[in-house]
Amino acid sequence: MVIERDQPDERLAAAIAGLRDKEPDRDLWPGIQEQISARRKPTLQLRWPLAIAAGLVLLLGGAIAGRQLAIREQPEVNVVTTIPESEPEFIAAGFSKAELTLAGAIEDLQRAYLDAAPRLDEDTRRAIASSLAAIDSAIAQARNLAGDSPDDVAAARYLTRTMQRKLKVLQTATSMASRT
Repeated sequence: MVIERDQPDERLAAAIAGLRDKEPDRDLWPGIQEQISARRKPTLQLRWPLAIAAGLVLLLGGAIAGRQLAIREQPEVNVVTTIPESEPEFIAAGFSKAELTLAGAIEDLQRAYLDAAPRLDEDTRRAIASSLAAIDSAIAQARNLAGDSPDDVAAARYLTRTMQRKLKVLQTATSMASRT
């Protein structure tokens, strides 16, 4: 059954029949080559969230590797099997050297960050400042807690860990600012 739609338009059939291959008037390759070479070379684009995540992964991996090495390098410990009859003596938690060392490292990194910070955009600087303010508040609370009970090892450890967190944030922020 033949339907009107099956019949090609006579003008279209004539136009199709009249088509012929034709050489271009000029050489097209120089224009194509110019467009190809004008394209930008692909560059690595690093986004801030990805950079922060990568930095944290590197820090975590380094911490794990360092912990594993420290465990392997620990000297053999002799275990005392007898318990002394006298009252056990308690030694105050001696984390003051660690705190002083961390405080010095934090000061050095803060100076380096403040030098490099103007290279970051304002939103990033605000976010980092907010994070540092929160960590500073936690450090102040930890210092108060450790100062109230100097024999409390857990309080001293909390203070040290909080200071280490600030150190890590400053390391990441300084690294980000230095790359831009």
